[in-house]
Amino acid sequence: MVLAAGWAGMPVQAEQAVQTIQMGGPYSEAPIRVPSRSPVSLHNNGETAIHQTTITQVPSGQRLARIARVAAGQSIHLEFSHEGAYSICFYLKPDSPPAEEKCLYLDVVHQHSARRAGGNFLLRGEPS
Repeated sequence: MVLAAGWAGMPVQAEQAVQTIQMGGPYSEAPIRVPSRSPVSLHNNGETAIHQTTITQVPSGQRLARIARVAAGQSIHLEFSHEGAYSICFYLKPDSPPAEEKCLYLDVVHQHSARRAGGNFLLRGEPS
């Protein structure tokens, strides 16, 4: 099942490598460089569930997706079709105050730029 939430996306090619980003820390303010139109897996490598995961396009503040709960060991599969800055924010406890929100930042770049350097996305199915 592919959920696009109203945004266009490209199908994942079998030969494309999946970039995995660990959500269990450590957390850094430095953005993670991600190639556009390439599969990305956000993996909850922690021992407990992650709550209220929100994916936002930073410049516009537009919320692209919200996932209520990602269990330990589960992954969220994404593909961003447009370059830009995005945030992925979540809580480690279900009723955490806003000050305890954890965020990962992505810099989605043209695919060739990302290879040299080492507002749309596609959410693929349910967390796995």
